[in-house]
Amino acid sequence: IPKSATPNAIPSLTHENIVNLVGHYLHDEHRSPFSSKLYNRTTDELQNEQLEYELKMNEIREKWGSWSFRDNQNKIRPIADLNSIEYKDVMNTDFPPNVWQTDPKYVKDFILEGRKLIMRMRLAIEAEL
Repeated sequence: IPKSATPNAIPSLTHENIVNLVGHYLHDEHRSPFSSKLYNRTTDELQNEQLEYELKMNEIREKWGSWSFRDNQNKIRPIADLNSIEYKDVMNTDFPPNVWQTDPKYVKDFILEGRKLIMRMRLAIEAEL
C-alpha cells in the first residue's frame, strides 16, 4: 500500500479504516482530493505543467483532428425525459417534437463524426506502435 500524501490520513486496511470514525477524506488516503501530490508543488510548477499539457494536446489535435460534431439547429433542443420509461425504450412517435433523437440529419451526422473519430484513433494507435 503506498504511503499517503496526507499526513493525518488513516492507513488503509486497518481497524480505524473500517470503523471510519474520522470521516471520509481522512478515511481513504488514496481517494482523498487532499492527498494529491500536486499540493506539494508551487503555482509556477503547476502552470508550467498545464501549459506543456495544452501544447501537447494542440499538437495531437493538429495531427489527428478532434471531435468536431455540431448541431446545426440554432436553438436549444428540448430534452426527452426518459426517467419514467422502463428500459428507456421509446418509439420515435413518443418523443417530444424537435428532440435530436428524431432528427435524421442529426443522427446521421453524429454517427458519421463518431466513425471519423474512431478511424483517427485507430490510425493514431497504429502510428504509435
